[in-house]
Amino acid sequence: MTLEKAYERFGGRYTVVHQRLKKDERIMEYLGDFLEDEEFDKLKKALENGDDRTAFRAIHTLKGISMNLGLVNLEKICISLTENLRDSSINAQTPTLFEQLEKEYTEVCTVIRQLLNNVVQG
Repeated sequence: MTLEKAYERFGGRYTVVHQRLKKDERIMEYLGDFLEDEEFDKLKKALENGDDRTAFRAIHTLKGISMNLGLVNLEKICISLTENLRDSSINAQTPTLFEQLEKEYTEVCTVIRQLLNNVVQG
């Protein structure tokens, strides 16, 4: 799988990211870093514990990372959950939004792992 195909699969903006970062190797490095980022786990734990302030900070950071990497589908869900938590209160919509986020996040991570495995094997 190519980097462009990976971006197609997870609904991303490859050309925009490539224009900014200039090299596929750099994009791949940042995608690898994305897999190691802990913001999603912080968000999940914060929501489980009812810690709305930590949840807001984590989703806001994840939103920024998604934007910088051109992960459009993930970014859109992050924006929705960020706005949902902006007033620092977990509410009835939060679990549904988190469920959507978790599904998209898992898909993005799966595609990135496949991409990186192809590079290592190829």
